[in-house]
Amino acid sequence: MSQALTPRVFVSAVSSDLRSARKVVNDALTRIECLPIEESVFGTEYGPIREMIARKIESCQAVVHLVGRDYGGEPDSKTLPAGQPRRSWTQIEYDLAQEQNRNLYLLVCDDLFPFDPLAVPEPADKSDFQLAHRQAVLADPELWHIVRTADELQQQVERMKISLDELRAELTSVGETVERGLQETVRQLTDPAALAESIRR
Repeated sequence: MSQALTPRVFVSAVSSDLRSARKVVNDALTRIECLPIEESVFGTEYGPIREMIARKIESCQAVVHLVGRDYGGEPDSKTLPAGQPRRSWTQIEYDLAQEQNRNLYLLVCDDLFPFDPLAVPEPADKSDFQLAHRQAVLADPELWHIVRTADELQQQVERMKISLDELRAELTSVGETVERGLQETVRQLTDPAALAESIRR
């Protein structure tokens, strides 16, 4: 399949407890002929990194946001604009997906989900922030499913195929329109009569 017609799907998940789950999501997206995109390298400076994530999400047609127990990394509080609340990088990905009106698929991992073990427990304040985010996502009308196992996670991602196929159809339509426009431009540039006609217009 032409990569131009392949929906790009940004995968948003904390690495510490969902590294294995993120691979499940990536593999499932590949099976339904989508291109998984993720951002796994972060620093601590808010502005430049937020802009980098925003550009990457903007290049995608959809976002899968997977919510686990961990808060994960966050910007250095000294680099936050005045009044900006603390958010982890993964939570910022969720915020950006909403701001950009991306097609958003929200998956929340149940407490029984097989999370990757933590090397170091997170401090209480981070746990509280993540719990608040988890509750907000559970109340979000875009909530796709609550998953309890890796197999269920895979099944739910593969269920997205129908709506992602609609995105594929839109991409195909746009691609065909662009191709027709390019063909017409080439025709005008190579056909003296057509070029003269376009100039007269």
